[in-house]
Amino acid sequence: AQPVGSYPAGRSWCGANDLAGNVGEWVADQFAPYPGGSGKSDPLSRVIRGGSYKNSRDELLGVNRWYNPAGFKRSDIGFRCAK
Repeated sequence: AQPVGSYPAGRSWCGANDLAGNVGEWVADQFAPYPGGSGKSDPLSRVIRGGSYKNSRDELLGVNRWYNPAGFKRSDIGFRCAK
């Protein structure tokens, strides 16, 4: 992980820093397939969005989504403080 604002050229149009490539971000959502999608819901898992420094360039999209059990730990997964 890198300190917030380490890549100012990557700042979004609304001023948000570091939205891709630092760590994948835990979100509060339980995992469930998208409407019309296949797969099972998993009420014990939480969604992780985006990509991290461990992902390939093709995987660094903010729309990427995967999940792990709540409490799962890995150096390339974090969270964003927001208000």
